[in-house]
Amino acid sequence: MSFERIENARGGRLAADEAAASCRLLTWLADAFWDVPSAWLASEFPDGEAGLLASRLASMAQATACVEELFHADEDALRAARVEYTALFCSTDDGAPFPYESVYHTQERLLMRPSRDDVVACYEAAGYRPAQGDGNEPEDHLSIQLRFLAALTAVEGGIADARVALADMSSEEARRMREDFAAEHVRSWLPRFSEEVEARARSPLYPALTALAVELTELLACKSDRSHREDV
Repeated sequence: MSFERIENARGGRLAADEAAASCRLLTWLADAFWDVPSAWLASEFPDGEAGLLASRLASMAQATACVEELFHADEDALRAARVEYTALFCSTDDGAPFPYESVYHTQERLLMRPSRDDVVACYEAAGYRPAQGDGNEPEDHLSIQLRFLAALTAVEGGIADARVALADMSSEEARRMREDFAAEHVRSWLPRFSEEVEARARSPLYPALTALAVELTELLACKSDRSHREDV
């Protein structure tokens, strides 16, 4: 089903090329929020896939322009981008935009809350073992959630991807879990995280990337008309 048909049906299975594009973009965004920016990260931006999805994602043009600027950045500009990343996502400031779901579901903005446990349950149900890095990051980190969506999208589209490993899951099961996880978890906090990034950032890079992540998640959260499917 194409993205045009997704819009008309308010959700549905991704066509193979759309699944591949979504998977690559999700994986790249996960890398972008996982560590400080680099010339390598900019060089790995999936231009072709971005072009395929551009008509569905209004923020794609700004994000692409920011990545292009990062790719051509000199050492001083690259250093400034790394400082920006650290100030935004590694700060001890209570008002900083921490990239964890739990923070946005507790008044005290705490980590390792029940929403994190729900995320872990979703991973376990899918047979997914998230890579948590040397710092053993909590499982509700934005990058880990985006990689899980990428894994589900890969299974949904029948894509062989050595970076993901899920339980024996059908394409239809992966689609339903993709819709549910995007809607019930990522979409539940990512817009507020994006607003905080925009309010605190000094350069356009991370506001553009968070806006893109919000739009892509919104698209992946679209629910299929399951009752209609069952009646047909």
